[in-house]
Amino acid sequence: MTQLKRGETPFYKTTKRYLRKSGGIVWGSIVVSSIRNNDGTLLHFLGMIEDITERKRKEEELSKSEQKYRGIFENVQDVYFETALDGAILVVSPSIEIISKGQFHSDDLVGGSMSDYYSVAGARQDLLVLTQNQGSVSDYEIMLKNRDGSQVPCSVSAKVQFDAHGTPLKIVGSLRDITERKRAEEIVRDSEERFRMVFENVFDGISLYDEDPDPMTRRLIECNGRYAAMAGRSREELLRFGNTQRLQRSLEDDANDKRVEGIHEGTAYQGSFSWIRPDGKENIVEYLGMPVTWRGKS
Repeated sequence: MTQLKRGETPFYKTTKRYLRKSGGIVWGSIVVSSIRNNDGTLLHFLGMIEDITERKRKEEELSKSEQKYRGIFENVQDVYFETALDGAILVVSPSIEIISKGQFHSDDLVGGSMSDYYSVAGARQDLLVLTQNQGSVSDYEIMLKNRDGSQVPCSVSAKVQFDAHGTPLKIVGSLRDITERKRAEEIVRDSEERFRMVFENVFDGISLYDEDPDPMTRRLIECNGRYAAMAGRSREELLRFGNTQRLQRSLEDDANDKRVEGIHEGTAYQGSFSWIRPDGKENIVEYLGMPVTWRGKS
């Protein structure tokens, strides 16, 4: 205001808060200029006030939103990234330091090429083509490499970002370290391989049935070769039949009652039956049944 009085500035601009009679706040944008006569003598001031309350509200909301997403960007475990279509890294979140075990920082990577960090040559190009063709990818597995050459299995979810005219601009997405998931998958795979080895090589017959109280509805879903040999048929033939009730003759009147009771109570049950073999041979079998969970289904 002093500078305006002295003629050192033609106007000044500021923002003020005004208190309403009701107690509410109004934000105003103020522009004040000086009015002078021909010899430069100050006559009076001319002020204009614009109500910018709504604009300030939106700015505050935007600021809060930016702070919230900045917090997510800097602290989330997944790595947010943006790359140009040629692979140049535009943005990468600080969590890259977690995935790389401290070998990379976001500032180190911006400006570099994403292709340099794929373990398999051409893998980034394959992902780019798939993303462009589909518009997006979800949980796509890749293998990245650290500065020391160590590998990090990751999952990528990404999409193509377009401008207002529909022209592809860049790829935006996230990376997730799936080391623990891959390790768990390996443990399950090893366990299944060991189970399969035992399953196929024991001398006893082993079978898995999708159980039902109605014996005519229960279905065979897996068996080993020994079980099929007892029936005088191939494994594939038994699985094709599904229900084997017509191929067996029970030797006990309460066999089905014991089976249903074992299913309901989750306890073992036993009994005996005879296979009705295509070669006419009598083959009496003693069995022990136990309710189990198989591939997530009881």
